Parts: sequence; structure tokens; C-alpha cells
Amino acid sequence: MRAGRSWSGSERNCCYLNLDGLTTADISGVSGFDLLDDARAIALTDWDQDGRLDFWVTNRTAPRVRMLRNQLPGQAATLSLRLQGNGCNADAIGARVEVVRKGDTAHKLVQTIHAGDGFHAQGTKWLHFGFASASEDLTVSIRWPHGDLQSFGGLSTGYRYLITQDQDALLVLKPPQPQKAIQPSEPAAEPEPASAAVLLASRMPLGRPEYTDFDGQPQHVAAAKNRPMLINLWASWCQPCLTELAEFARQQKRLKEAGVGIVALSVDGVGDDTPGDVQSARAALAKLKFPFAAGRATSKLIDRFEVVQRTLLDVQQPLPLPASFLLDSNSQVAAIYLGPVSVERLLADVAALEKSGDELQRRAAPFEGRWRKPPPRISPLQVVMKAFEGGYQALTDELLHECIDIGEKKLSGHELLSLADLYYFQGSLHADHGQVAQAIEAFRKTIAVDPNYRNAHKNLGRILASSEQLEAAAVHFEAALRLDGSDVETRYQYAQVLGSLGLRAKMLDQYRAILELRGDALPIANNLAWVLATTSDEKLADGAEAVRWASQVVQQSGRKNPEFLDTLAAAYARAGEFDKAIAASEEAIALFEAAGNPTAVAESRTRLVRYRAGKPFIAEHLEE
Repeated sequence: MRAGRSWSGSERNCCYLNLDGLTTADISGVSGFDLLDDARAIALTDWDQDGRLDFWVTNRTAPRVRMLRNQLPGQAATLSLRLQGNGCNADAIGARVEVVRKGDTAHKLVQTIHAGDGFHAQGTKWLHFGFASASEDLTVSIRWPHGDLQSFGGLSTGYRYLITQDQDALLVLKPPQPQKAIQPSEPAAEPEPASAAVLLASRMPLGRPEYTDFDGQPQHVAAAKNRPMLINLWASWCQPCLTELAEFARQQKRLKEAGVGIVALSVDGVGDDTPGDVQSARAALAKLKFPFAAGRATSKLIDRFEVVQRTLLDVQQPLPLPASFLLDSNSQVAAIYLGPVSVERLLADVAALEKSGDELQRRAAPFEGRWRKPPPRISPLQVVMKAFEGGYQALTDELLHECIDIGEKKLSGHELLSLADLYYFQGSLHADHGQVAQAIEAFRKTIAVDPNYRNAHKNLGRILASSEQLEAAAVHFEAALRLDGSDVETRYQYAQVLGSLGLRAKMLDQYRAILELRGDALPIANNLAWVLATTSDEKLADGAEAVRWASQVVQQSGRKNPEFLDTLAAAYARAGEFDKAIAASEEAIALFEAAGNPTAVAESRTRLVRYRAGKPFIAEHLEE
């Protein structure tokens, strides 16, 4: 959506005519509704007071609002009602209105007054009832929101009535006469502006990205001390770029007097699809006698500026050429120019750099008005996240390291930057890339900064468990559960680690805790029942509890899962109910055979032999 695309693509609006309450006809074309708008909602109202409902359509894209006037031929036979609450809400929202002709009670017209007709749309509160022909003896019944019923008779089409709750008299209203005829027109979209200038009410640091001079030597983009800097992206084959640079050259005296520095960075030959080369850029600047600093942008620098503008601006479009970024004396982005910027606008924004508070907000606003609240401060972490979302992997790592450096040095102006969040994000990136040691280090740094960072404990536990560092994993799973005991997934992973450590009693306690949170966790209940039924540890074995859990699982699964029935058989056998164990085992074997699972059939038959001999099945190893 922010990239200018539409959910509806190139699909035109549709309109369907209700024929008999059961079928419809597509009248999109003949009705005039088939507009190529990104429409969202329709509000109905009799705008021209002719008895026909007109349509106001709201769109996401221009035109944001469109009126479709109802000009169907013939005389409209409409009854119009306006309800006024007296004891309920003033607009009688929720009232239900029925209208019938005299002697024709089988056919009712029914409407309910409601609020809101769709996204950014609210139709009229007038109720319009249409008839095939004029009628002079209509009965109206109103069920008001609080339940009272009122009825009125003798109403006629062609009239507008105001009905007030609990009043017997109706007020007949005459429709206002239109002052001028409504003429149809086709909304014309405003031409796209050639450029956009955005002075920011909240600034953000750019960092120190590199570019190269024309000799290939690396240089850093940074404003000089106490001096604003304009970073300009241009190309030798871009005529608006050359025109802009020529204007900068002509106005160099004014710019230098204002203390403005300029670095013009050419994108010639940067990337596979960008024409031009270094020689073309040098020649263009020499021809202009360009008096400011210049060089070549790198792909990484262009990506950084791309991510910065996408972080700061709501519209997500690729950077145009030319594009410029104004840095204040602290190398923070203070203004963005998409397209050429005039020297007058640049100097005005430079003068505004010294403003603060309400004055800066007033200058930054694109239109007159009041700020409801101060603009939020831009965190460098937002830029990192935008780079990550855009798939800029190398840039994400670079920006993240810059942010961590800011956080570790506790630089002024970045008190809201969370070092724990930065370490956690770094750990998550390392984990996604399979960099186990780096992920463990980053998550441990997160916990060192914030011992109560639950997700860091949780993810560190996962990585340690996958690395067979089970005791350390158990420590962090336990810490995560202390912070949020309702996390079923973490509790299950903790139970698995406990089982692998041989701490079966604690593992079973975690299973029981999970089932208290999620009674429908059938695999967990089945695992619990299986261990209770088959363990060789007599202190843990409990046939009765195993039967209780296994029976619940089998019942909830509709006796269709052979593994659950197999567990129930083992539970009955441990409880000494061998007849039931044999029956459940035979039922499980039949389902295994039907599913074509010969291995499970063989194992179940081995256990069935023991049950027929009056012996429970004792697992030599814990089966999970």
C-alpha cells in the first residue's frame, strides 16, 4: 500500500442488481459503477432531493471521494423517514422500521438504522423505502432501541416525515429546492510534483557511511563541525541533476555565506543497471566548474540513503534522481529532497536548523494546524529494522554495529536506545544465519544488560539445547518460565531437556503444568500417560493416572488414533486391568494395519503378548 500499489490491482468496481432476492445481475458497465478506482466504501444519500438514492464512494487513491448521481428514468415513488430518539440515542441507532401497504401485509420493507457504512464512510440517517408505484396508505411500525413499539398509518410516497419517539404527531417536511443544477464532471488528478522537500520535525543520525573520491580513495560522509552539509545524489546523464548542480554553482556565494557545505556524489556506473562512468561524472562537473566537494556513491551508501528515506517517509518509493539529504552540524538527517531543490528552499531549511520545539514543528508541518503531540524521536534501531525488512543484509549488520556502538558509548541524545534490544536483535540475526557461537554471545549480552529479557532466555535456551549444552539450556528455560509461566512452547522444550538429563520426575511435572494451561494438548497428555504406564522407575509409575490421561486423549480424538489407543492399553496394563488392555491393544493394532504401518503392528503385538500373560509393558528406555 505504501509503495503505491493497490489491493484491487487493476480490477474495476462492480455493481450487482438484486433480481428476486435469490439471483443477481452484473450491471457494472451499464450503471457506470465500473470505475478503475481503488474503492473502499459507499455512503448512500438523496443528495439532490429527487427521491432517488445517490452514491458517495470513498477511495484509497485519487479521487478520494466520488459522487455517483442516480439518474434512473421515471418518477421515483419513495417514502423518506427520519427518526429522532427521545429516551434512546438521538439518531435512534438500532431502531427497526417496517413499512407495508394497506392490505398487503405479506410483503414488508424492513430497514434498521445503523452507524457507519464502511471505511471512512457514513451515509444519511434518513431511511428511504422505494416502491414500484405511488401509494397513499402506508403503515409504518417502529421498534425503538429500548424495545417500545410505535405505529403510524396513512403515510404516502413522495413525502418526507420526521418521527419523534413517544410523540403521536408526524412532521411532514418539504425537500429543499436545489439552488443550482448539479453538472456531471470527471475528476482530474493533480499532476505529480516534480520534487518534494521534507523538513523533519524529528532528526536521526546518519552514521559515517563511506563514499569514494574520483581517485578511488575512501571518504566519510559527515558534516563539518558547526556546519550543515547537503549530500546530493546525481548522475551525468540526468538533466535535472545537472540543472540543479549548475544552480548550486551559480549560488555558491550565498550558500557559503550561509555556511552550507555540499558533497555531490555521482551514481554513474554504480550497480549493474546504471549507465555512465567516472570520466563522465568528472567531465560534467568540470564543465559546470562545480565549486563544492564531489565523489562517487557506493552501492552500500545508496542503500543506506534508500533505507533512511523509507524510515522517515510514509510513502515507500525508490529514491529518484536527483535526491539530497541535509545534515545538521551533528550529522543528523534534518531534511530530505526528492527531486531538485531550489537554493531558496535549501537556505530556508538551513535557517530552520537552529529552531527547536514548537517553532521547528511549525516549520516542518506541510500545512497549517496544531500538533496533537510532539513528533516521536527517530531511533536508529528503526533504520536497522527497515534495512532488515528490505533484505539489505550487509547494511543491516553495518547499521546494527553502529547502533550498538552508540548504545555502548551512551552517546547523548540516544537515551531511549535500548542496548538490550540491539543485542537481542543481533542474536536473532546470528541464529537465523546459523552462527551459533555468535548468537549465544549476543543473547548472553542481552541478559547481562537486562536479566529479565524473557525472549533472550527463551532463545538462548533453544540454541544451547540444540548444541547439547543441556544443563545451561535448562537454566535459561527455567528463567524464561519464571518471567512468563504461560508459555507452553518453552515449557515443553524445558520438559524435553529435563527428560534428556534424566530428570524424569521434573519432566512429568512440566507435562502436567502444560496440561493445566492447555487441556487440549493431546500429544503432551499422551506422552505423560505413556511414561507413567511404562517407566521402570516404580516411584514414578502410576497406572491410575496414566489411565485417566490416556482415556481423556482417546475420547477427545474419537478413538481414531492408534498411538493413543496403544498408550491406553499400556496404561490399563500398568493399572492391572488386563482385559481392557487387551481390547485397547487389539483396537490399536487394527488401526495400524489399516494405516499400513507394519512396524507399529509388530511392536503392538509384542506388547499384546505381555498383556495376555498378565504382565505390563516396561520400557527399557524412555520413549517420547
